[in-house]
Amino acid sequence: MIKTINAEEKYYIYTPEKETLPKAILQVTNDIEAEFLTSNGVIVCGTEGNDLHALYETMRRKYRSLPYIMMGQGMGSYLVRDYISEHGKNIDGAVLVDVNPKKDHSYKQIIKKIKKGKWLPNVPPSLSIFTDDEALNDTFIEAELNDVTNKSYSETNLLDFINYVYEGVIASKIL
Repeated sequence: MIKTINAEEKYYIYTPEKETLPKAILQVTNDIEAEFLTSNGVIVCGTEGNDLHALYETMRRKYRSLPYIMMGQGMGSYLVRDYISEHGKNIDGAVLVDVNPKKDHSYKQIIKKIKKGKWLPNVPPSLSIFTDDEALNDTFIEAELNDVTNKSYSETNLLDFINYVYEGVIASKIL
C-alpha cells in the first residue's frame, strides 16, 4: 500500500502496490484501515475537510474509468448524503455506515422515501447501508429493496459491495 498526502489541499490517497491493478475508488469521510482494501485493488482516499467534491474531481482526473464509491460513517454519513443530494449521479455507489434513522423519523419512513426516490435525491445506482440495528435491517428485508444492502459493517462486507458495484459498472460498459 502506498500513501500519498497532499497537505495543501488536505487529502490523502492509499493506492494498491504496483502489482495489483486498481478496480475502484472508495472516497471516505473517516480515515479507515486501508490495507485490506488496497490489497484487493481498491484505491482509498479521503479529505480532512468537508469539500468532498474537490477530492472527487481530483480523483476523477487521474482515474476516469474506475467505479467511484463514497462512504460515510456516523456523522460522515450526513456529509455523503448531502453530497449525493447534489452530485449523486456522478458516482457509482454509496455506503452509509451507522446511519441514525431517528433523525429521519422512522424506519418505515426511510423505506417509503427510498422507494419514492425522496430520501436521497440523485441516489447513485448502488446504495449500501451497513448497520447493526436489527430493526432497520428487518425493515429493509421486508421492503425487498434490491438496491440497498443491509449488513453489519465489516471490511469483507464492504469489499463485497465494492465488487458488486465494479461488476455492474464493467457489465454496463460491455453492453
